[in-house]
Formats: sequence, structure tokens, C-alpha cells
Amino acid sequence: MNKTLIFTVAAIVSFTITPRPLPAASPPTPEMFAYGMVLEAPEGNAFYEFDLPLDVYKAATGTDLHDIRIFNATGTVVPHVLYQPELRSQRQHAIEEQLPFFPVMAPASSSADEITVHVEKNAQGSIVDVKAGNGDSRSFVDQKIVSYLIDCSSLKGKAVSALELEWSDNQADFMGSVIVEASSDLNRWQKIATGTIARLGYGTYRLDRKKIPLSGTGKAYLRLSWPHSQEALSLTGVRALAESTQTVNRPGYRWTLVTATPLSGKPGQYTIDTGGFLPADRINIRLQDKNSMAAVKLFSGPSAEKNNTSEQWRGLLYNLEYQGAAIHNSAINVRGSASRFWLLTYDESETAPNNPPLLEFGWQPHRLIFLAQGTGPFQIAYGSGAVSRPDFKVDPLLRKYQQGSGMIKPDLITPGPQYVLAGSERLKSPRSLPWKKYILWASLFAGVLAIGWMSVTLFRQLQAGDQKGQSDDGEEA
Repeated sequence: MNKTLIFTVAAIVSFTITPRPLPAASPPTPEMFAYGMVLEAPEGNAFYEFDLPLDVYKAATGTDLHDIRIFNATGTVVPHVLYQPELRSQRQHAIEEQLPFFPVMAPASSSADEITVHVEKNAQGSIVDVKAGNGDSRSFVDQKIVSYLIDCSSLKGKAVSALELEWSDNQADFMGSVIVEASSDLNRWQKIATGTIARLGYGTYRLDRKKIPLSGTGKAYLRLSWPHSQEALSLTGVRALAESTQTVNRPGYRWTLVTATPLSGKPGQYTIDTGGFLPADRINIRLQDKNSMAAVKLFSGPSAEKNNTSEQWRGLLYNLEYQGAAIHNSAINVRGSASRFWLLTYDESETAPNNPPLLEFGWQPHRLIFLAQGTGPFQIAYGSGAVSRPDFKVDPLLRKYQQGSGMIKPDLITPGPQYVLAGSERLKSPRSLPWKKYILWASLFAGVLAIGWMSVTLFRQLQAGDQKGQSDDGEEA
């Protein structure tokens, strides 16, 4: 067989299947982005920082915010880093203590203000006994609880920010209002709070509203009462809560209101589009129908079509009105989710609310630090389907200065209004030809042709050899 032919074919096949290096990608330019904002950075500092505006999240093409660049006056990219600041306030329960409490009994026709209460205290000022009227409980044939005295003397003047009531799990459903008064001597009382409490059942869910916010009183004694026309409250415990707040440096927490959209052909299901990849960690869901309750599930997902891939929460929503006071469910906590698309579903019920719910998404904006390399004015450009995540090689240096933790404290600036760079067309990913697939198929096709050519050539050489052998045999004969 011809060795030159074999080497030639091998070289052709090797050349066709060897990956060719791709040309280096050119650095991004402002024209590759949809929108921008001017960053006025006064001279005199190396680092500047600002909170990302809502418009940036709305134009971002990914949850990692990879399509953001900072340009200087000459259009050169300068390094930046994103981070989320720590919480502004960390609320901690400095006190969470069970308090002694004493029911005050009176005739069914009496109210808390119409009776005389005799209180016995020990040397430390703690209440040890409470009697109403003349002290003879047998004088009340038909009696009921009209109030509770709560002993806070053990707290030694520490401010109480809330009372949390406890009742039996077998307590019947109720809703009512309560009045809280404070005193230092059990003689002069001052009204400090009113509140609405409730215990309601809805399907498999149970609503217990048992916390009464206070104004931080430090009085030794509290009195808890309710309107005369209201059923007596049967408590099993009272706890005092006091919170301390620690403030740290961070941008302001934001809330974005979104209206749910009914899903066509699917009653009780609503889609939610926040308009951007907001890093939401709290959601306030409000029913618009008065005196309504609904058991719901909340999902999130990567797209409008796949918005139910991850269940974020399930529970009870309520919008109740009692004696002019509105009672709503609290905001829910969700794990740091930057999902844009959500799905809310009501559990099947004939009493499901008619109007779509309102949702407020609470989120903490990222903070961006950039190096003022070159001359200003600088600009932030964002929203592009054609750029990948940057790698500036200086992230550790920039992160060192986040929240002023380095030797140089970044100056805080405010971006200007949004303007159009290349427009919304840049938000789409450019259609790129699948070169790798084409090269692979071309290599395989070239290899097949080369092998076929080699086979045909080899066959012809073998055939020529056989004919030559037969000719030589004929001459010898």
C-alpha cells in the first residue's frame, strides 16, 4: 500500500477534527446595552458606590445581574462589584418572660370600672392575691371574669413592647377587642393601648391573633380588660416581649406593589409578574374583599410558563373588620428569591374571594462599588443579551471596601434618570450559529470522504496487483 497516500489521508482527517481556537471576544461597549444612567462622581476618591435602582432590575436579563457595566468618559469598562448590605435593623427579643396574672371576678352585670379590687403584695412589690368587692367571693352568685391584673414588677422597669396572650387549644372561636392600662401603684391607671385579638378556624388552618403591641411601658402593673358586652376572656398565660433594635449601615428597604392577574380558564389561580428580578425576601399579600379568608399556595419559577416549579409558602390569608378595626395577615418571609414570575392558587372553596389579591414585594437593593478608573462622567449601562458575566480579577479588592470596611470609604452617589442607549432590542439574545455543531459534522463528513477515497484507492491498487500477478504467471507458463 502507498505510504504517502496513508499519511496524506491521516493529515486531512487530523486537520478537520482538530478544534480551531476562537478569536478573543472584544470588550463590551455602551452600544451593546439597552439603557443607561449617568453617574456623577466628584473628584477626590478612588471608589464610589450606589444602590441599584428599580429600573436596573427591570432591564436585567438574568438573576445574577451579569449584564451590568460601568463605563468612563472614553467608553472604557471600569471594574465593579455587587453586594447586598447587611440588615438595617436586627430586632431581638431582649425579654420574653412569663408574667403572673390574676383574674378579677365580678357580678355578671358589672364592668371592670365598677368594682373595687383589693390587692395584696409582698415586700418586693409582687402581687400575691387579688380579691374583688368585699373580699368574699361567695357574695357573687353569678360572677364572671371582667379583667386581669398582670404583674410586671419582676421586670424591674424594663420597657415592654408587646403582650402575648395564651389560651387553651380547645378555646372556641372568638374575636374581640381588649384595653391595656398601666399603673405604678395599682390606684391610678393610664390607658396605653387597645388591640384586637382573635381565634378563628378555616378548614385545616387556625388563626390565632394574640399579640398586643405596647408603647414600651415600664410600669410595674398592667390591667387587661374588654367591653362589657363582650364575652369574658379565658387566659392560660401572659408573656412580656421587649425588643432591642440594632442599626447598621445599609440602603433603605423597598416595597413594590404588584396586582395579580387571573389565569384564563383556571378559577382561583393568579399569575404575578414583578417586572424584574427583584431579590425579594418578604411578601405582603392582601385580600381585597372585606371579611374574607382564603387558604393559598404561592409558587415561583424561572419563566411565565414555568412559574410553579418551586413552592415558596402556603397558609391562610384574611381581611377582617371588627368594630372599625381592620385585621390582616402578616407579611410572609420567603427565602432570598430573585424570581420574577409567581403563581398564587386558592384552595378549592365555594367561598373563595372574587377579586385578585394585591401583593407587595419587599426587597433589599444591591449596592454597586466601582473603581473610578479614568476620567468622568461615568455611566452605568445595563440590559444586554450579548454579554456574559464579567471577571475583573479585582473582586477581592473591591469587596474589601464594601460598607466602608476598608481603609478608603467609598463615596455614596445617586444615579441620574434612565435614558436609552440601544433600546429594548438589546435585551434579546443574538442568534448565533452553532459553529461547534457545524464543525463537528463537517469533520465527520470529511473523514467519511477521506476513508472512502482511501478505500477506493486501496481497492484499485489491490486489483492492479492481482492483474500483474496473473500476467507474470502466464509468461512463466
